[in-house]
Amino acid sequence: MLEVNVSQLVRGVIGTNRVIDIDDEIEMFEYKVGKMTGRLKLTKTSRSILVKGHIKTSVILECARCLKQFEQPMEFDVEDEYYINNSVKLMALEAMGYFGNDVEEDDNDKDDTLIIDERMHMDLSEVLRQYVLMNVPMKPLCDVNCHGEI
Repeated sequence: MLEVNVSQLVRGVIGTNRVIDIDDEIEMFEYKVGKMTGRLKLTKTSRSILVKGHIKTSVILECARCLKQFEQPMEFDVEDEYYINNSVKLMALEAMGYFGNDVEEDDNDKDDTLIIDERMHMDLSEVLRQYVLMNVPMKPLCDVNCHGEI
């Protein structure tokens, strides 16, 4: 699980950013994924933390022609938003000395896939898993000249 503590970003002003290095593995039931490496920039916006960066990894796939397993290198750019739900906004405001109750309501709490939790952590695992799935070729080939088993 790739969790990142973003409490300082949530409490920061709009435009505050932080760069994190990724050097970890994620578990997927669809494919065996190698170690992910890369750099992500987290930026505070008015309603979210914007995640942008570049990731390198590899995936074990089965060739569509010869059915042998092979390792497919993979690189992709990441760009996603993790929303700050209202309870996290209130906690951040209270930590900064504000004790009002007029936090603007929004619909961010409805989809909990990309939400910053009450511990002010973001889980990057699901987003990275989805990017891997989007970048797996529809017809993986171990070699462009593979003619399959004869």
